[in-house]
Amino acid sequence: MKKSEAKNKFEEDKFRYKGPNKLIIASTFFVILAVIGVFYVKSSNSNQIVSRYEGGDYRLNETFEYENSPISMTNIKSEIAADKIKISLEKIKKNKLVHIAVEGTDNALTAFITNAGRLIVAVAMCEPCRSTRFRIEEYNLVCETCGTRWNLNDLTGLSGGCPQYAPEGLPYEVKDNYVYVDKQIVYEWKPRI
Repeated sequence: MKKSEAKNKFEEDKFRYKGPNKLIIASTFFVILAVIGVFYVKSSNSNQIVSRYEGGDYRLNETFEYENSPISMTNIKSEIAADKIKISLEKIKKNKLVHIAVEGTDNALTAFITNAGRLIVAVAMCEPCRSTRFRIEEYNLVCETCGTRWNLNDLTGLSGGCPQYAPEGLPYEVKDNYVYVDKQIVYEWKPRI
């Protein structure tokens, strides 16, 4: 083959369609997989609770069924005992879901017994809508303002506009039929959003 024939053949081959570029196809495939992965992770975490504290884990030796729901909040009072907020465990058990005003702060508490018998003490606020009132409907805690629903046992968001911001559970101690919550945590508590 002469030099001019080889040059012509090279130029013809240069412009001939050889199929899609394998590197571009592989790169596009990996980008699509990455985008799908990000959406999957975001959607699976969309109802996870955002929390700064680890709530207490006091358990009563009984389970609770809330078939006669909805159960509305009952207002009860707390006492200040040194650096703790003192709440009657008997009043929580009797009323099932309570709203507790705390002297010296605008932050209020809520307390309830889960279906599994666990005591939850939390700040009484659905933060996105700023509601401080809730009700129990069978296996759910429901915001009275926006209607957001959380699983009563673990406060995982189920539906509504504010599922990640369930009332924030706080650490507590139970002694002699009273629940004690650190006063400083309640006084300094600020909404997460």
